[in-house]
Amino acid sequence: MTGPDTMEPEATYSGARVGAGLREVRERLGWQLPDVAEGLRIRPEFLVAIEAGDLSSLPGTAYRTGFVRTYAQALGLDGEEILRRFRDAGQLGQAEKTEIQFLAPVPDRGVPKGAIVLIGIVLVVAGYGLWYRHTEQQRRLDQSVTHVPAELQPLATPPKVTPPPATAPVASPPGPATPSQPAASTRPT
Repeated sequence: MTGPDTMEPEATYSGARVGAGLREVRERLGWQLPDVAEGLRIRPEFLVAIEAGDLSSLPGTAYRTGFVRTYAQALGLDGEEILRRFRDAGQLGQAEKTEIQFLAPVPDRGVPKGAIVLIGIVLVVAGYGLWYRHTEQQRRLDQSVTHVPAELQPLATPPKVTPPPATAPVASPPGPATPSQPAASTRPT
């Protein structure tokens, strides 16, 4: 190491060497691991794994990258350079490509067929119920009327009225005019 703020440049890196370099810088600064973990809000076991150079115990590639970069910057080092060294050592792993699958939109068809059938059934049942209720009331009314006694039977049925036959009107003989009717005036022609 050339100084407390930088690590020596090397041609090839191993994860253990990069992590050991981070531990050396932390120790030179006099920082205790639990204090650094609390200040960065990174679990101490994750910082121990970074210093050991074994990033496989850290969750996901995005977390590994963020934890290493944050830890290196807190130590006053170039976070991108430390990430490159861990990447060269094969410790960061490859980011998994996330496939996004979108839900297919439901076509707008208006009212579903099932709803139309259900409404039709409800209307038929309601119509039948109303018809049954109406006829039941009529039947009760018919049963509540008592039968007409035999002596009143002729009065109960209306007499049959036949219309008079259509005949020509009969002419009335001319006679004296009644006071209620004015006399017909005749004029010579």
